[in-house]
Amino acid sequence: MDRLAEAEYLAGLLNEDEVFGMDDLGNRTTVNLRSGANQVYATDTPNITNRYTAVGGQPLAYDAAGNLTQDHDGYRYVYDHENRITRIFKLNGQTEIDVAQYAYDALGRRIGKYDAAAMETTFYYYNDQWQILAEYTDDTTCRQWFTYGNYIDEVLSRNAHPYGLILAMQYYAHDHLYSPAALANYNGFTVWERYEYDAYGKVTITGRGADNLWYTADDVTLSASAYNNPFTFTGRQLDILDNGNLHHMHYRHRDYSPALGRFLQHDPLGIDPMSSELNYFKPEMQYNDGHNLYNGYFAMHMRLDPTGTRELSEIIRLAKKGMRGLKLMTCSTCLTSTQGIKAMCAVARGICGEDLDPKECLCETIKSNTAWKIICNSCLFPLSLVYDAIKGMGC
Repeated sequence: MDRLAEAEYLAGLLNEDEVFGMDDLGNRTTVNLRSGANQVYATDTPNITNRYTAVGGQPLAYDAAGNLTQDHDGYRYVYDHENRITRIFKLNGQTEIDVAQYAYDALGRRIGKYDAAAMETTFYYYNDQWQILAEYTDDTTCRQWFTYGNYIDEVLSRNAHPYGLILAMQYYAHDHLYSPAALANYNGFTVWERYEYDAYGKVTITGRGADNLWYTADDVTLSASAYNNPFTFTGRQLDILDNGNLHHMHYRHRDYSPALGRFLQHDPLGIDPMSSELNYFKPEMQYNDGHNLYNGYFAMHMRLDPTGTRELSEIIRLAKKGMRGLKLMTCSTCLTSTQGIKAMCAVARGICGEDLDPKECLCETIKSNTAWKIICNSCLFPLSLVYDAIKGMGC
C-alpha cells in the first residue's frame, strides 16, 4: 500500500525514530513520536471523508465544508466563503487569544499576515506564477526578496538588502523535495542555518553556536529562522506562530498541518479520477499544477495560464478522457471552439452581476436557456467543467 510505517533518523537516539500505525484506509491509528510520546488517533470511520475526530484524547472539529475548525492543540481556525483561513485563535479556558490573521487578493493569493505574538505584519508581493517575490513590513519597506529556479517552489536565494547588495545574498541548498536543507552566504562557503524535517514536514532549525562550527556541542536549536526564512518543507511557506508553538504551512489554495500530516481543507477541485489518494510516492500516476489544486506532487503535466488556471483545451481534454464508456459527441460550439463558452461568459456576467454566486447563477442561466441546455446535454459536458472554463476566462 506504500504507506509510511516507520521513519529512522541517522542522528540521535534510537527512540527518536517515528513509528506510524495505520488502518486499512491509510488513516493514522497511533504515532510514536521522536520525543518518545505516543499519540492515539480516532477516526470517524463511517464518515467517507475519514476525518480524525480526536488525537491524544483531544477532540477535533470541522465545519460543514469539511474545514478543520479546531485541532488537538487547542487552536481554532476561521475561514471565509472560499474556505481560506482568515484568523487563528488559541483557546484558553473560556477565552480566546488572537494568534494570526490573513488577507487575500482577488486572485486568492495570500497577500498579508499578522503574527499576534510577534506583533508583526507582513505583506507579500507576487509575480504572475504565484511565487512570492518580496516581503514588506509596510507599504514601502522591503524586508527581503527572492529568486526562483525552474520549478514553481524552487527558491534559489533571498536578499535582505533593499538594493540587492551582493554581500547580503543568501543561497538555499535543497533536498529532492525542494525542501531547503541549508541557507548559505553569498559565496556558499558559510552555512548560516540548517533545516531538518520529520516524516511529515515539521522542521527543526539549527544555528551555529559561539564557536561558529557545525556539529559541535554548542549548536543551537532555534524556535524560528534567525534570517526570517519563510520556506521549508517542499519549498512552501511556513508560519511559526504563537511563540513557536504552532507550525502552520500555506500551500496556496490550502493549508497544511505537519503535526497531523494532513491539509486543513478539502482539495478545492476534488480528486482527479485518474489518480489514487494514496500514491504520493508514485509520480507516474500523479498530476500537479503547482497550486495544490491536485493531490499530486512530482510531475507537472498540465498547461496553465499566467494566473494558474487550467487552459480550456486542457479542461476539454480531461473531460473527454475522464468520461470513458460514454458517448462524447464533439460539437463545434462547446468542444472544438471556445466561442460558445465565451458567449456564456459574457451573457452570464451580465445576468448575474456581482452580488450573486456565479456558479449558481450560471447553472440557473443554462437551465433557463434551451440552446445552452441542448449543447451541454448532447455533448455530455459536465457543468462543473464548463464553469471552470468560464471562471478561467475571468467571468
